[in-house]
Amino acid sequence: MFAEERPGAAFVFHRAMNPKNTAFLVVLAAGLFAFIFFFERHQHKVEPGVPHVLPAFKPAEVTGVQILLPKSEISAERTNHTWQLTKPLIYPAQSNLIENLLQATAELTPQTQIPAQELKDRTKLNEEYGFDNPLATIVFQQGDEQRQLKLGHLTAPGDQIYAQVVGLDRVDIIDVEFVKKFVPRDANDWRDTLFINLSDSNFDQLTVANGAQGFVLQRESTNQPWHMFKPVRTRADYPKVDDLLQHLLQLRVARFVTDDEKADLESYGLQPPALEVKLDHGTNAVLGVDFGRSPTNDSGAIFVRQVGKSTVVLVPREAVAAWFSGAEEFRDRHLVRLDGRLPDLIEVTGYGTNQETFTVERTTNDSWHLTKPVEFPADTNMMRAFVEDFARLQVVRVDNRVAVNDAALPDPDFVRYGLVKPVRQYIIKRKAMSGSSNTVIAQLDFGSVKDGNIYVRRADLPEETSVYAVRESEFERLAATSQQLRVRRIWDFSEDDVTSIIIHQNGHEQKLIHKGPNHWSIAPGSQGMINELEVEVGAQELGLLEAANWIEASPANLARYGISDKSPQISVEVKLNGKLETLTLKIGWVPGGLRYGLVRMPDGQDWVFDFPPLVLAKFVSYLNLQDAPTP
Repeated sequence: MFAEERPGAAFVFHRAMNPKNTAFLVVLAAGLFAFIFFFERHQHKVEPGVPHVLPAFKPAEVTGVQILLPKSEISAERTNHTWQLTKPLIYPAQSNLIENLLQATAELTPQTQIPAQELKDRTKLNEEYGFDNPLATIVFQQGDEQRQLKLGHLTAPGDQIYAQVVGLDRVDIIDVEFVKKFVPRDANDWRDTLFINLSDSNFDQLTVANGAQGFVLQRESTNQPWHMFKPVRTRADYPKVDDLLQHLLQLRVARFVTDDEKADLESYGLQPPALEVKLDHGTNAVLGVDFGRSPTNDSGAIFVRQVGKSTVVLVPREAVAAWFSGAEEFRDRHLVRLDGRLPDLIEVTGYGTNQETFTVERTTNDSWHLTKPVEFPADTNMMRAFVEDFARLQVVRVDNRVAVNDAALPDPDFVRYGLVKPVRQYIIKRKAMSGSSNTVIAQLDFGSVKDGNIYVRRADLPEETSVYAVRESEFERLAATSQQLRVRRIWDFSEDDVTSIIIHQNGHEQKLIHKGPNHWSIAPGSQGMINELEVEVGAQELGLLEAANWIEASPANLARYGISDKSPQISVEVKLNGKLETLTLKIGWVPGGLRYGLVRMPDGQDWVFDFPPLVLAKFVSYLNLQDAPTP
């Protein structure tokens, strides 16, 4: 069978072996032979345990790095744990990038090696692998030893590169990613992009030269707030100033443009500059930054340079745009800055009709007490709101100006603003660190009302003569009477303290006896039906009773509040500290559905208060209270 098949096989083979196919196969075989002879025979896959490209390389001991490129040189030196470029210019370097190169070099291993015995013709070797004109030569200064790594041609696929350590008789083939990630193409790749390296941040004057909108700010020390000195003496928006200064000192370079000392600064908008920011300490200049224009093709960037330095860079415009906004935008629109600290004393003086004068003082545990004209505890929540109202009180712009008037006006000229004798005055104080006296944080004098605004000035600052305007609605939020701040809690007992509840309404009396938890009964002589659980809840609500607002103390005319001898009355007998006390509440209605309460407080005064409607609704439901005015 096989003898019969052979002629057919020979025939097929014979037909395939035409002259053209034969020539092609010969050329292919020759090419494969050349590839194996000239290339494959020189390469040896790196076996496990082969040394690193730079044996015994210790990054921590390297004090200098030099990158020799075909047309340039980059050098850097390590000083005090930081790196500084020394060529082609002296400039701070991005230390992390150099450290990354050193670490990557220490970990660098060849993917393939050409051993020494394969390298015979040195001249041809340098030409063949590119070491006569290398892509880059990296020189490391490691102690007294200098080590060089040459990077030559790329291999045919382009994903590897020939490398040789000077002094070692071998050629390593390494991943080209080492070059792409860690070897700089020019000095700018290693330059520190932090635009300002300011070792001395001690400055007390800030000048912004911006034509007619320029201004000067000053402060007493680095931990003191900024004040505007020119064009007017007033408070500055120092949180904004501090934030902008922090961003300026952390500004990053988007692109290095030129270091030429003879560069045409006018072409960058830097001669003269569009804006200049100067920092000084006394009469000593600390820093100056010139801002220019944007490149024609990039409105989102702006040319800047440090005064006295030749380097021009591009930075993002949005990072510095606020400096161009003018003096008005740097004035403080807040009338009071508390900086997260509570005041210790607030004195309120009213000069108009029905205006009250009172004082409220902060004691231990951030509780408050009204001390004048009478002493009683202040409501913690109301005091918190009172202080917060001061903190958010902001100036309203008039004709796009922060102040209504900045002129140094004599006192008589304050008549038109109602500030010669203000309607109301608030003096906010804080205890000195020694605790021996109080320091005035702010004194606000409020005057006349116009167009929904009220005039005000900071009377505690003699150098600040500006008159401002704030919304009248915001002024009305500020407490004007002591009862607005009085503690809202009327009674403070639990349902377990209650022995009985006596309800007077419509000429009838109903007494409810408390016999235990959730256990109530109607006293002999009283009539009606009760739900014991509801009465228990009613007793609980009585113990938690709070006023919505205090209205009047020792009222002479109770009828105006719908309160009379016929008004519903709740008397609560409670046992507190071993003593039996009777607490009484009268409820009044007036046309329009307003509800008022009358109670006698521990100081012996009778007070009328706004009755919280939801609480009254509970009393009506749980205690069967009348929900209508008494005829």
